[in-house]
Amino acid sequence: MGNFSLELAYPELPGNKCPQFANWNDEFYWLVGLMDGLQAVLNDLASEGSANVPLDISLKVGRGASCLDNAQWWGVPDAIQAAIWVSFPANKPETIEPLLVLDKAMQTGLQQGMRLAQVVAAKIYIGLGDAERIKAIIRDNVNTRSSMPANPRFLFLDKVVTIQLQAVSDYMWTEATGKRTPIAGLGTFWDDPDTKTDTVDIIDIL
Repeated sequence: MGNFSLELAYPELPGNKCPQFANWNDEFYWLVGLMDGLQAVLNDLASEGSANVPLDISLKVGRGASCLDNAQWWGVPDAIQAAIWVSFPANKPETIEPLLVLDKAMQTGLQQGMRLAQVVAAKIYIGLGDAERIKAIIRDNVNTRSSMPANPRFLFLDKVVTIQLQAVSDYMWTEATGKRTPIAGLGTFWDDPDTKTDTVDIIDIL
C-alpha cells in the first residue's frame, strides 16, 4: 500500500532519474514507501509468490534507494539496496558483496543512534536461514543502547525497530521452545548458558 501511494505521489521517471524532493518530509515519505515496497517483496518471496507482487517492484525499490543520501538516512538506503541484491542476485554488480554492504549500513545507522537498518538486516537473514546472525543483530541492538543511545529526535522510529525485533525474537523463541521471549528478555536466547526457562506461553496471553 505504501509503495502504491509512493507511485501516485511520484510518477515513475524515465531512466534512472530521481524525483525532486521539496524538503525533509518528502525524503522521509520516500524512505517509508521504499521500506513498504521492500516488505512486500520479502513477504512475496517468503510465500513463494502467493502475494503476487510484481517483480519490477524490486527493481524500483533498489533504484529508489539510490535517490537518498545513505549517511543522512541512517544507512537505510544501502540496507534496502543490499536486501534487493540478496533477494535477486542476478541484478547484483559483480564487485559488490551485499552482506558486507548490509553490515556497513547497520554500523552507519548505529553511530547515529538510528537502528532501522537492523530491521532490514534481520529480515534478510531470516530469508537466508541464518539464526545466529539474527541473534547477533538483536543482541547488538540491546547491548549498544547505553553506549550509543537512540537519537532523541526519532524515538518513535526507535520504538518501531524494537517492536519489529521483538516480533522476530518471539518467532525464534516460539519455534525453539513453544514460548515467547521472556519478559524483559530481548537479546537473550533459549540456548544461552545463563538463560532462565521462565518464559511466557503464548496461550496464556491470547
